[in-house]
Amino acid sequence: MSLIIQNLQNLLRFSISGICLLTCVFFFSCQSNTNSVNDLKNEKDLEVFLLKVENEFGFNFPNSLQLEFVTPLETTAASIIGTFQKLVVSPDKEEYFIWDSKQSRILVFDRKGNLNRVLDKKGPGPDEYLDISDFQVNFVEGVLELIDYRRIVKYDLNTFEYIGEVSLREVKGDVNFRYFVNIDGVYYLWTNIPQNQRNIQNDLGRLANFHLVRKDGDSTSYFVQKEFGILGDQRFYSADEPGEYNISPVLGNNNILRVKKDSVFISFKFKFEDHKSMPLSEFENWQGSAIQMLENDYFKFLTNIRETKQHIFFQFAGKGTAYYVLMDKTRNEIISIGRSKSLLPNIILSDRDNFYCFIYPEFLKEYYKNGEDFSNHPILKSIDIDALGKDDNPILIKFKL
Repeated sequence: MSLIIQNLQNLLRFSISGICLLTCVFFFSCQSNTNSVNDLKNEKDLEVFLLKVENEFGFNFPNSLQLEFVTPLETTAASIIGTFQKLVVSPDKEEYFIWDSKQSRILVFDRKGNLNRVLDKKGPGPDEYLDISDFQVNFVEGVLELIDYRRIVKYDLNTFEYIGEVSLREVKGDVNFRYFVNIDGVYYLWTNIPQNQRNIQNDLGRLANFHLVRKDGDSTSYFVQKEFGILGDQRFYSADEPGEYNISPVLGNNNILRVKKDSVFISFKFKFEDHKSMPLSEFENWQGSAIQMLENDYFKFLTNIRETKQHIFFQFAGKGTAYYVLMDKTRNEIISIGRSKSLLPNIILSDRDNFYCFIYPEFLKEYYKNGEDFSNHPILKSIDIDALGKDDNPILIKFKL
């Protein structure tokens, strides 16, 4: 199976169990214990950008792309990464925090790719965790937080000693939280509404119908009513401003949501060309056939949203493969869209100026063996493929446009 198909199927890894049925189609917020925090912009105030693929293999990064560094991560028995799920970079760019979801641990590398330390405390104890669903780092306070089912566990950033936890057991509605962010003490929590809760949602009440929860102390607000279901990683993506994050649209919708400390609103609105857009009737009847849905000809779901001060990059699926979009926000123009002719590393993070991506050596060697030439590749051209071992750790790459 091709790498592209594998990547698309990997998008389903955490969410197939979270598919849910349509109840109604709109974004909505309600609240308990406080006035509702609801700052959803009216659609008429936003420009709608058409996602039209005129050239099937039309995606290319602009010639302005500049490589900032290419760093192979150290490969030892202690540092081997099973699944590279998330990257967080320290403000001084000296440390790189990588969540290995397969082994449920967090590894910290220095800028040269050497392993510094590992958070690996999986277990049943009060200072341990059963599993990591997401993690965040507060570099100002020196705290690493991770979400572990119904609690947020805190560790010292430098020693990984247990500090304490925030219980989520009092949050009403669905409580199987998958992803979260902490914005100056305000938590946003995302739940996919798992399959095993469908039959008991009446017991949970109407609050079980929302994906996004805002927790400010004892006060909670609810956003993003469930629609056709969830496909892919519905995580919080760093936006171009500190303390702001983007969220992928739920199925049947192409609005990218933005969360700030005090509000949730639509940041970008996109539309697939009509003959490529998946009919609503298809969304209503796809449960149980996720792979078939991925492989049909329709374009669907925006994911992997990465934003800098000038550009926004994201992916969508169609024909069983990945399509890419690069938009220049300063010009309000989509400058590149389509499939990529050459191997594209997995873009895992962005900040105001840079994109970060990674590639596993085994994929590079496989493509190279099959005749792919990387000598003119804008991102991979400086990698010495002959020096790589098949089972080596990923190569981390930083670039700017």
